[in-house]
Amino acid sequence: MAAHDIPYYATLSIGHPLDFIKKVEKAKSIKGFRFLHMFTPCVPGWKIDPARTIGVTKLAVESGMWTLYEVENGVKKITHKPGKMKSVKEYLMMQGRFRHMSPEDIRTLQAWVCKKWNLHYKEKGKPEICEIELPEEHHAVTEEYKEMHGP
Repeated sequence: MAAHDIPYYATLSIGHPLDFIKKVEKAKSIKGFRFLHMFTPCVPGWKIDPARTIGVTKLAVESGMWTLYEVENGVKKITHKPGKMKSVKEYLMMQGRFRHMSPEDIRTLQAWVCKKWNLHYKEKGKPEICEIELPEEHHAVTEEYKEMHGP
C-alpha cells in the first residue's frame, strides 16, 4: 500500500473494538482512497469454536501474528502495542487448521514473528519465546517493505 501513496490505510481486528471504531471514523473523514484491512476469523474454515472468535483475534495481536497500525499520508503509526508477547503456538493450537504443523514449523514461524515484533515494536520479544534466530532471507525485499510488513 505504501508504494501506491494512498492517503490512509490501516489494519483492524474485531478483537480490539475501540481501535477498530477509531480507524473506521478516521477513514470516513479522509478524502480519497482509503484501505482497511480487517482481521476476522472464518469459524468453519479455521475450525474454531464460535465462542472463541474474539479470543482468537486478540491472541493474534498478542502473539505478534497480526499488527495493528495505520498509515496516514505515508506516516506509519502503531495503534496498539500488546503488553506481553504470547506464544505463536498458543494462537495456532486454538485452530484446527494448524493441527498438522510440526514443532519445527512452529519454531520457524515463531522466529519470524519475533523478528517482526522487534521491527514493529522496537523491542525484543519475550526471551523464553524468542530464543531461535532465523537465517537471513535471500530475496529482493526493500527496506521500506520490511518496515511496513515485517521481515
